Amino acid sequence: MSGKSGDQRVRFLMSENLKIGIIGGGPSGSMSAILLAKKGHQVTIFEKRQTINRKLCGEYLCPQGVELLEKHQLKEKICHEFLPLNGMVLSSPQGIVVECTFPETKQKWNGISLNRQIFDQRLLNEAHENNVEIKYGSNIKSISKTTNGWSLGSENFEFFDFDFLIAADGKVSSVAKMLSHSAKLDTSRVAIHCYLPRKKFFNLRFGEMHIFNDGSYCGIDPINDDEVNVSFVFNVEKVKSNNLHQLCNQYLFQSKRLVEMFGEIPSDAEMKTITPLKNVNTFIAGNALAYVGDASGFIDPLTGEGIYNALLSADILVSALSAEEDLEIALKLYKKNKNKIQFQKKILNHAFQFVIRRPKICWLIALFIQKKKVRADLFVGIIGNIYSPFHGFIKMIMA
Repeated sequence: MSGKSGDQRVRFLMSENLKIGIIGGGPSGSMSAILLAKKGHQVTIFEKRQTINRKLCGEYLCPQGVELLEKHQLKEKICHEFLPLNGMVLSSPQGIVVECTFPETKQKWNGISLNRQIFDQRLLNEAHENNVEIKYGSNIKSISKTTNGWSLGSENFEFFDFDFLIAADGKVSSVAKMLSHSAKLDTSRVAIHCYLPRKKFFNLRFGEMHIFNDGSYCGIDPINDDEVNVSFVFNVEKVKSNNLHQLCNQYLFQSKRLVEMFGEIPSDAEMKTITPLKNVNTFIAGNALAYVGDASGFIDPLTGEGIYNALLSADILVSALSAEEDLEIALKLYKKNKNKIQFQKKILNHAFQFVIRRPKICWLIALFIQKKKVRADLFVGIIGNIYSPFHGFIKMIMA
């Protein structure tokens, strides 16, 4: 590899066999590793956990996420035995309930409800089968730029050198913190998560979103016949001043449907909080470094698509690396494409956040999509990433 004129940096070419280090063994890190290893690069994943535990999240993969796995021949390997999710049930603060089915596309994929522990471990196993080295229990404590790439230091005083570094270490990214790339962690909203059995089954293979009068909401994902993934999202002030069980039951009791579904949340149910629900990364990619997944930027997961965004960012990165020979040019392309998609999602999320804080607007939208089934399906098609926000809303208006 030849040095660039005018400085001492090394010009890395994607046609060469690069040493690539990935910090974080979640979906974005594992997916990046699988795709890069298949292209002949020498890849190492550093995963700080000794064993993969079940992560607190919506555990939902949208139809486009399923299609993305199929694109890389991973759907059957990773998602076998997981149950389909056929759409969403939306409930407005006034109790208007609208059932929305994912629109059929050429692929006709449903969404999928999954167990994150099993899902994450299967992705790591697939990475291992593609000759990716996985260092479990390896917590990176230092990162420094070198002429030839990056040097990593673990808490065990081991040091590793790489040509190219990928940060896939989540929304509270230690890499972004160490390199001063994290601009903001927003802790104004908190998610409270638990698993509950259903007292009464409604649309078993449909997720649900219940919006309350003050902009709080409850997301439901039926994992299997006996286990439902439930998350409430509140402003942090409510969580600070209330018992978690009492707070969630207070909102649950506002919905006849939720009461029929769960009764109430028992005092012995394990409740866990998740925050922050938003982070901003000012860097994303360049100088032989790229952020993927939540580490590259994360927005309040109103539409429950964190897993898809993680997989998608890895796909966008490797597509850019395949399109350009020079690593730095490829990273500029990745940043451009990532920002384009993230901008659309940011606008959509802000629009949703504006709406759910205004009950009258929620009511009007619920009435609008309730009148025609095709509108409801198009609406959930936007949430499920089947349509871009612009094209989805145009289709809804035309319907």
